[in-house]
Amino acid sequence: MLDFKLLSQAVGELDEDKVIELLNDFVATNPSEDEGQKAVAACQDGMVVVGDLFEKGEYFVGDLIFAGELLTDSIYILKPVIGNGASSKVGTIVLGSIHGDLHGISKNIFKSMSEAAGFEVIDLGINQPVKHLLKK
Repeated sequence: MLDFKLLSQAVGELDEDKVIELLNDFVATNPSEDEGQKAVAACQDGMVVVGDLFEKGEYFVGDLIFAGELLTDSIYILKPVIGNGASSKVGTIVLGSIHGDLHGISKNIFKSMSEAAGFEVIDLGINQPVKHLLKK
């Protein structure tokens, strides 16, 4: 069984190797969807740690970018467990950042968390014209 506190700690410490190892071992045990959602929650708890360390000045923007990528990779590993079929979709979200905004960190984190919650996410990317966003 996955040690959820250890997973949260590994995410918070940005220990990519440990996070990937824990999640791959976890998925190999054929856990339930409920257990998969607990793993997602543990990853979210780790992201809270990352945010706190950033606010304290112990982590920097590069660490936030890496944390976002780590979370995206984690959700990808967990997809077979948490479900990603059409029958499990609870809604659709159109996502993108407006023209002039070249930042995608928060958008990508939100996308990962939304997909983990069962939403279909149509990601238009960054720096999108208003007309494109409204049309979609």
